[in-house]
Amino acid sequence: DVLDATLRQRTGADGRVVTERGLLELGAARGGALPARLDRPGLWVRGSLQTADLDRWLADLKREFDAPAGAERDGLSLSGFDLEFGTLNAFGGNWHGLKAAGRSAGGDLRLALDGREIEGTAVWSPAARDHPNGRVVARLARLAIGAEERDAGARDALQGDPELASAWPELDIAAD
Repeated sequence: DVLDATLRQRTGADGRVVTERGLLELGAARGGALPARLDRPGLWVRGSLQTADLDRWLADLKREFDAPAGAERDGLSLSGFDLEFGTLNAFGGNWHGLKAAGRSAGGDLRLALDGREIEGTAVWSPAARDHPNGRVVARLARLAIGAEERDAGARDALQGDPELASAWPELDIAAD
């Protein structure tokens, strides 16, 4: 068992079932009492996983967050998440002991990151006229890149993906 989902639905005036709230629990975070978060609108994700591969999900995540504000969407929009990883494979590297929290705010995604290689905050802004591939602004107290060998296989696999080719967002990263 890796995943539990709880949804709150209602029947709309037109008779369609509308899902207003959801909680997705992953790994060791599953079970227990439902948090107050289910009382907030949108999709909330809570998880604790030994390993995960973000690189495999990047194209889908980019499409989700780059949808125009106010665009008609099927299903719930991500409102926030609290995730813990033993090892997260992301951007061709491995991030250890990572805790990541995110909250949607006015179309942006605000992040707090704390792990062996990274600590700080970031804001992801979706694609717009002045930043067509999105923008990441990060203020970090710690950033250790290249501390161990990079995962060349993951990096090579991404190079052949047309969704991610030249899809790097504008980056504004400051690390102490």
